[in-house]
Amino acid sequence: MRTIVVVSGLLMITFFGCARRPEIDNNNRGPILLSSVESIYPEEAKAKKVEGDVWVKMWVNDKGKVTTAMIEKTPDQSLCAAAMDAALRRKYSPAMLEGKPIGVWLIIPISVKKPH
Repeated sequence: MRTIVVVSGLLMITFFGCARRPEIDNNNRGPILLSSVESIYPEEAKAKKVEGDVWVKMWVNDKGKVTTAMIEKTPDQSLCAAAMDAALRRKYSPAMLEGKPIGVWLIIPISVKKPH
């Protein structure tokens, strides 16, 4: 069984629990962000006066589309929906493994902050 995870731009491939990192080049790389949207600061967070980075785990498919997102860590539950919405609206070029586009799990922080 092979699992591919990208954390902070680092492509890791796990085969039966043993991780290896392939040489990084255009044939072996994580997904590249093409476009993103800023999160919308929620009214509930405004009332609570909270903001921060929400860590989101996303599945970026072999077409570069985010199809699944889940919260890994958040400073407050009121920030989660805004972070999920922003994550699902991101566009990527797909990760590549041995020159072929692949789907990967990507874990990134999404900032949810009050507008200045």
